Amino acid sequence: MKILHGFIETNEIWYENDWQKQYIFYGDSDTAWYCYDLKERIYVELEKPSGTLIQSYDSFDSMLSDAIETVL
Repeated sequence: MKILHGFIETNEIWYENDWQKQYIFYGDSDTAWYCYDLKERIYVELEKPSGTLIQSYDSFDSMLSDAIETVL
């Protein structure tokens, strides 16, 4: 997982697409984005580039732990 440099600026770029305004983007991998879904109030992993839900998480910690495991 890559931690995004310029967190606010990166989210502003992704917000150019209307469907992406539902999410706060925290990081990404080669195949997925790690986000917070503002509408559903859950953390999620979304497939790149379609935005299809891969998995949801109860907490930021569980999402981060899973993302790190994926990289290792």
